[in-house]
Amino acid sequence: MSLVERGQELGHLRRLLDESGAGQGRVVVVKGAVASGKSELLLSFAQSAAERGVLVVSAVAERGERGVPLSLLSQLLQDAALPLGAGARLASTMSHIKLVPRPEGSSSAEVVQQVQLMHEAWAALLNHSEDQPLLLLVDDIQYADPESLECLLYFIRRSRSARIMMVLSENDQALQTPPIFHTELLRQSYCHSMRLAMLSQQGVAQVLAERLNWSDGPLAVAFWQATGGNPLLLRALVEDHRAAQEGQPRRQSVEPAAGRAFGHAVLTCLHRSTPPLLELARGLAVLGDPANPGLLSGLLGFEVATTQRLLDELESVGLLADGCFRHPLVPGVVLDDMSPEQCRDLRRRAAERLHHDGASAITVVRQLISADVGEPWMLPVLCEAAEHALSEGEVELAVRSLELAYRSGGGEEQRAKIASALAQAEWRLNPSSAARYFAELAAALREDRLSPRSALALARYQLWHGQHDEAVEVLQRIAGTVDDLDPVTRGMFAATRDWLRCSYPVAAQHLPPVQVDRRLIPPAAGKQMHLAAMLVGVLTRAQDDTALGGAERILRGIQLGDHTVDFIHSILLTLVWAGQSERAARWCEALFREAVARRVPTWQALLATVRAELALRRGNLLTAQRHASTALSYFPLRSWGTALGLPLATQVSAYTAMGKYKEAGEQLNQPVLEAMLHTTAGLHYLYARGRYHLATDSADAALDDFLTCGELMTRWGIDHPGLVPWRLGAAEVYLHWADPARARKLVEDQLVRPNGNQGRTRGMSLRLLAAAQIPQKRLALLKRAVDVLHSCGDRLELARALADLAQAHQELGEFKHAQVIGSQALQQATECRAEPLRRQLTDPEGCTGPVDVRPVRAGGSITALSGAERRVVAFASVGDTNREIASKLHITVSTVEQHLTSAYRKLKVSRRTELPQELRFDVAASA
Repeated sequence: MSLVERGQELGHLRRLLDESGAGQGRVVVVKGAVASGKSELLLSFAQSAAERGVLVVSAVAERGERGVPLSLLSQLLQDAALPLGAGARLASTMSHIKLVPRPEGSSSAEVVQQVQLMHEAWAALLNHSEDQPLLLLVDDIQYADPESLECLLYFIRRSRSARIMMVLSENDQALQTPPIFHTELLRQSYCHSMRLAMLSQQGVAQVLAERLNWSDGPLAVAFWQATGGNPLLLRALVEDHRAAQEGQPRRQSVEPAAGRAFGHAVLTCLHRSTPPLLELARGLAVLGDPANPGLLSGLLGFEVATTQRLLDELESVGLLADGCFRHPLVPGVVLDDMSPEQCRDLRRRAAERLHHDGASAITVVRQLISADVGEPWMLPVLCEAAEHALSEGEVELAVRSLELAYRSGGGEEQRAKIASALAQAEWRLNPSSAARYFAELAAALREDRLSPRSALALARYQLWHGQHDEAVEVLQRIAGTVDDLDPVTRGMFAATRDWLRCSYPVAAQHLPPVQVDRRLIPPAAGKQMHLAAMLVGVLTRAQDDTALGGAERILRGIQLGDHTVDFIHSILLTLVWAGQSERAARWCEALFREAVARRVPTWQALLATVRAELALRRGNLLTAQRHASTALSYFPLRSWGTALGLPLATQVSAYTAMGKYKEAGEQLNQPVLEAMLHTTAGLHYLYARGRYHLATDSADAALDDFLTCGELMTRWGIDHPGLVPWRLGAAEVYLHWADPARARKLVEDQLVRPNGNQGRTRGMSLRLLAAAQIPQKRLALLKRAVDVLHSCGDRLELARALADLAQAHQELGEFKHAQVIGSQALQQATECRAEPLRRQLTDPEGCTGPVDVRPVRAGGSITALSGAERRVVAFASVGDTNREIASKLHITVSTVEQHLTSAYRKLKVSRRTELPQELRFDVAASA
């Protein structure tokens, strides 16, 4: 790197050299921060002087030789640049000087003798300068031994009229030379002082232009901000940046790439400074930005004024700006330079100091975690920090805090409490991680060292992992003391029991009912109880839309948390099963965003399963498969335990409907817990497996899965058609076997059950009921099925119903109707990615007669239609007769005919088969 922004200083030195050559001795002290370019300036000046015929003699003081008498002077006078004769004379003089000790109390004779010897050394230099001007350079004078400094002062006092120039460099941040040395210099009029500043932004830009051939303004600013213009740091950063950019395309305005060279330069600056400055940098790296002088002083044992002075020095070096390290790499470099023991001790002291000064628990605990030390006094701080970390979404910090607290001692009861909190925190990250505390928590419960609330959480965790017997033991122990529980815990137990009936029915059968006085329950716990009661009500009784509306009101007031996430997850699914997909979707998206913001993977995974189920029941197969895959990606499959059934079932159902039977089979080959099959999640798994078996010509296995679902749901008292429509699955098997009577019986049983005649389930039932009828009776049932499925928004089931309706028209010889409706079915199947259905609609061999599904387009724009005309045309486009349209819209047949005539004219069509297909989406709104 060439000498940048040092032209003025170099010119001044040359002028002084000219004056010394004319017999006017000159002395210059060049000062500056560490690595400010003093040595480069001296080197450049020496080369210039040598070119002008000046004899240059140089030496560099070393920190390690500060205690060696006359070591600097010996180095200077033995410089190889001196002529051989002069060198020999000076070496002989130096050998005599070294023999003269200067301890305290030396006799006057000894002092006189040393002065005489220094006089001989100066005379030798002076004699040589008569023949050739002499330049003496001493770098890092602050490290010079006292004896050499005394000799240099002797020379300086006598150099006024000599052809000798002396240039000494001194580091501001290193050990200071004795005050007497500077006092003597100031007394001499021919002594000059020069201070080097760091490079400006323009200087940095010049360096980049020379070294990187780059004149980019923003990049120069970034380099200057990272180095403060320190030449050593800048040179290292340029080296790292150039290495990082090799082979990369040239880009504008990139950030400087710091690496090993820059880190080494940082340490060089610090180690060449005073030990207190290095210690300050370490303290600042531990405490973090910005610098707090009072806190640093307390940590390091400095006076506040000293700390402030050191901060100023660190800033002058180019490492600090506004109390913060200029480059984010610096703190790590500084800490890595320390031994593990040093770093651990400094962090422990920092934690104690922060705690003493009233810092937040999280701030203190970050130091404790980094130091990996734990003592009993730290337990309250660690537990408080964990609680705050969980509320702020810093789950990993909470886990590490609690782990340290767990290892820090404390009584058995306190240890059990910490283990419970640790299991809860780890559950948020990965449910399988919490399992290692189950045995200890169960033992604590048996010894009455675990609170009932923690025991409830333990039971839920155990059920998730399929530990049914252990969970039942925990729940029964709580039930045995229910009369002694406080009202809130008693309410939580009652809510948990209701939730179990809808999620883990087998476990719930072992628990007695609990009587709770709701007047004694706080609002938060009361909402949880109300939510759980709604779950039971929806799945065990006729659907109450008012109750479902109440669920939304409760969701507005309940907070997503460890004790509520299971209830929220269940109520969202219940809304889906009850046909309230829009409500469920709205809440699910809002809660999912909250879970992401709070960085809790387990919550995100549970809510992602709801998103997948919603997409599946809307016929968005690819979206459903992706959401299910996202849910499963949050942690390994084994961590899902019994909850694996739902996301796995969604994937299998989506793959099956898309015709991806290989992928569906691979999902079914995933190992699952046997206990999963005794949960509501297991019902979804069995149903999805049954659909897969039916699609792959394993009807016997499919029927077994469907009937198993029915048996379990009946036994558990949750035979809700929206949960798993097992009767419809079994009916499809019987239709596959050409047994319409048994299929019809199952569908009719479905329709007359509570909640069986509503929404999506009703539309699916009507389609299958039509399939079990003779062709003449199918048409009306299928039209009703299409209407219902239009309104509920399940595009896949709508596509199936439209396909069956097209086939029914085909069988009755109504080919134009079959063409229009078949085209609509094809478009829906294509958009849903339902490949088997799409192939059935486009492959004549898959139908009893060929159905032309080519799209039919109108010549005019539907925007020309009035609202009334559009509603009439919407029903006409799906094949309804004029009388059926009049009945549905509550108008006369004559009015229908008038609207159709006007619409035909505006659309430039002459028959129904030419009506625009996009109007089919208006059917639900028109109804």
